[in-house]
Amino acid sequence: MALTIDHTVFKSYFNTGDAPTEAQFHALIDAVALVDAAAGQVVYKDGSNYVTGQIVKTAQVTIPTAEVLTLFTTPKPFGITVPTGYYVQPLSAQLKATYGGTPYATNIALEVGFNGVKPIFNGALNFNSNVFQNLEFEPSGTVIDNADVEVSVNVGNPTAGNSNITVYLTYILIPV
Repeated sequence: MALTIDHTVFKSYFNTGDAPTEAQFHALIDAVALVDAAAGQVVYKDGSNYVTGQIVKTAQVTIPTAEVLTLFTTPKPFGITVPTGYYVQPLSAQLKATYGGTPYATNIALEVGFNGVKPIFNGALNFNSNVFQNLEFEPSGTVIDNADVEVSVNVGNPTAGNSNITVYLTYILIPV
């Protein structure tokens, strides 16, 4: 657990004419969390220990009807920039659909994962109203280092249907 900081105390060390002590500088430095946004990590001091944690990140991809109808031949990436030496570890995925009046008919098994390997999350494009639902976690799904996550369907392009969808992803970056 990070320290609780009273900012007014730190500000009082640096009033005009003050000469902050070495201990006051140390207290200020120890109270600051160091963030490496590219690697998705944060380091902070908890008591006498330094703690490294992962920053939980989110991404989303909105897929209009015309692109939903081609998700098998043209999967839709989230556009996550993955630094070299890291992989994306998806934590959760949700589907939001704005129903357009015609349901998707065939090939509606939605997948979230990495190109060419077993998906991390599964869902279906079988709705006949506006929906917001969690996608089912696939515990044996595969992750790949230095690769983006994408939305696809598993067998052939969907037919019919006219609903726009948005898929939300919560993830962390893990060093390989």
